[in-house]
Amino acid sequence: MALTKQKKQILVVALVCLAAIALLLAAIPLAEWLLREPEPSYDFVFADPALSENIEADEAYLSLDRGFYYVASEGSYEFKSAITEKNVTDYNRAVQLLVRLVQAAIAGDADAYNACFSPEYIAASGRFAAFTPQKIYDICIRRYTLSAGSQAPAGYGEVYVYGLTYKIKDNNGSLRRDMGSDASHEQFITVVIDENDEAQIYAVEVRNYIPRS
Repeated sequence: MALTKQKKQILVVALVCLAAIALLLAAIPLAEWLLREPEPSYDFVFADPALSENIEADEAYLSLDRGFYYVASEGSYEFKSAITEKNVTDYNRAVQLLVRLVQAAIAGDADAYNACFSPEYIAASGRFAAFTPQKIYDICIRRYTLSAGSQAPAGYGEVYVYGLTYKIKDNNGSLRRDMGSDASHEQFITVVIDENDEAQIYAVEVRNYIPRS
């Protein structure tokens, strides 16, 4: 049955409307892409890796505060204590793990550094490649309170969140590329306790990126 002139006009208008809607929907993702926040970028000038071949020979580095400090808050009060070889076992397994993590970084021991992370983290982010010894100082481990109802990931019994901050003299970028030399950029680290009562790093988040101007 032949379409009447009026029906043809209605059909044409409907097709035009459908085409306009399709173009509009296609344009939305493009607009979102054009208006998206730029990816964080940096303009750090990293030090020569040769400067970290023998960090024990750097007297300027050895004169810096290379001790470990633990910070906890109780209401409006903040408590800071030194972590030493003699008292490190007085702290929980999560804190001891973060001490080992930093010690591995200072030693340039990628195997020991990777051993601090959970299988889930390694599967998602990969193993850390080899890096030079790191001239780390001003080390602080800060305990954060979990929000109400927070639960450990499946397969783990306990979960903690800590902030880890430190500075690297002559940072060459082989381990940390999110900060320059003698700068500090806090890592928010989720630590879990596995079925063998061992602490592992489950996630690491770094906030407050500084975009390149």
